[in-house]
Amino acid sequence: MGRFNLLPIALAVLSVPVHAREQIAWLAPNEVPYPHNRFGWSTDISGDYIAVGAPFDDTLCDGNCDTGAAYVFRRVGETRVQEVKILNPEPTPYGDTFGWSVAIDANTLLIGRPDKGLMPGPGG
Repeated sequence: MGRFNLLPIALAVLSVPVHAREQIAWLAPNEVPYPHNRFGWSTDISGDYIAVGAPFDDTLCDGNCDTGAAYVFRRVGETRVQEVKILNPEPTPYGDTFGWSVAIDANTLLIGRPDKGLMPGPGG
């Protein structure tokens, strides 16, 4: 089965009043991401902070391993600044999907990794 090559490499932050939507920010990682990392797969907001999951990020393997990553952005005035990119702390050779889910509340960040090492590698 082939992979979909979607290119969601940025995330729009919307203000959602009752009858209209207005884009208030555009988020993108500091580095140029792999095209299929699914930046924005999961998101959460707490105060001035936004957590963003990218469960198919391949930074740790420079290829097709889907170890995943998560990002935290902070609002500074009218802009959003990337505070940190968190890489999978215990990557397996293929398919952890770290960043599948994210939750942020004040100074607590939770990052989901449902597939830790469950998917076979290429050809497996």
